[in-house]
Amino acid sequence: QRSVTVVLQKIGTPVLPLLISGLKEKESRPGVVGAMGRMGAFGVPALISAVKDSATRPGAVEALCRIGQPATAPLISALKDSAARPGVVEALCRMGAPAVPSLFTALGDPIVWEQAVTELKKMDEPVTVLSGLQSTGTAERAVLLLAAVGQPMVPPLIRALYRADISSGAVRALIRIGQPSISPLIAVLPESAVQERA
Repeated sequence: QRSVTVVLQKIGTPVLPLLISGLKEKESRPGVVGAMGRMGAFGVPALISAVKDSATRPGAVEALCRIGQPATAPLISALKDSAARPGVVEALCRMGAPAVPSLFTALGDPIVWEQAVTELKKMDEPVTVLSGLQSTGTAERAVLLLAAVGQPMVPPLIRALYRADISSGAVRALIRIGQPSISPLIAVLPESAVQERA
């Protein structure tokens, strides 16, 4: 499959519209995501355009996350495009550690902040924002953002309590969320006791 990807990349720009079209089909999406993820920066502009279309957005976001660091600067530039912004913010929030510096700088813009709150409400695992809890430079903003999202962030934050690198930030975010955290926290008390004994 890597050889196929190399050939497609060597062919160049003409392959991109066909690959993007392949993101629309569930059957072809995994292969296309994998191929575009391995292409790196070459496919980023086409993928950013693809996040504007609801049919191609899920696959485009996944491919951008696989590309990682080479996609972050173009993604930040694309935040100016209101049509691309929701998908761009989703990709930055899902990407993880490579996107932490760029995302948390961009969150200084109230428009980006509000978009991040909107996108995080739909996510099971806000990887980048949780990664932001690891650094003293981004931890406080990560806590405030997670708390602003509220109840949808309670399950991933409870899972984060068992990670030594981010547990203190998770505690602070859950405290800020307050009432919606109480029942889910009580529900995991027996599991918590087992973890502590271990």
